[in-house]
Amino acid sequence: MKTIDEEKRKEIFSLIEGYLKEDLVLLEPLQFKLTESLATESCKVTIQLMDGEIKKTLTSSGSGIVEGIFNALKKHYSKTYKSLETVRFTDFGVKTKLKTSSLLGTNADAKCVVRLSLINGTENSTIFVGRSRSLSGASVKAVVDAYQYYINAEKCFFRLKELIGDARNRNRGDLLSTLVYDISRIVSVTKYDDLCDKK
Repeated sequence: MKTIDEEKRKEIFSLIEGYLKEDLVLLEPLQFKLTESLATESCKVTIQLMDGEIKKTLTSSGSGIVEGIFNALKKHYSKTYKSLETVRFTDFGVKTKLKTSSLLGTNADAKCVVRLSLINGTENSTIFVGRSRSLSGASVKAVVDAYQYYINAEKCFFRLKELIGDARNRNRGDLLSTLVYDISRIVSVTKYDDLCDKK
């Protein structure tokens, strides 16, 4: 199992942006609501986000905020993007950056950094990072960033398959080698074998 770190993931996402352009799916979390039961160690999460120009409200449950947001996004987006069904957690970590000069000296306004590691059909681990003044906000950002990445990777995979077919039909070997190389980088994100027959 190899790990795709934050820098390599940004590199791959830049490649995806180049192919998808205006078809890129951009997800921006706006707010969320968490209702947590300490007795049952479960929670209900509602997240409101922008999907391009469309405001969406999604709800689900889980054992905590990360799983709740993850489940809400998976329930909604895996209907369209089937590769999301293979995504699962491997690791979760939190770091804080304490300020030594906070007003009351409490350092309660520290910046949180959440590192979320996910694996998928390729069993490659990918790191996503969320940053916020709140732990829950940083967690939400990391999970939404992960979904945005996997959704666009799937879209890019199918775009590249079309472009490869077109290049073959037009005997454009010059384009074909670049396209094949680029699709191999996208395939490092997750497996799409099972999806090819369904499209």
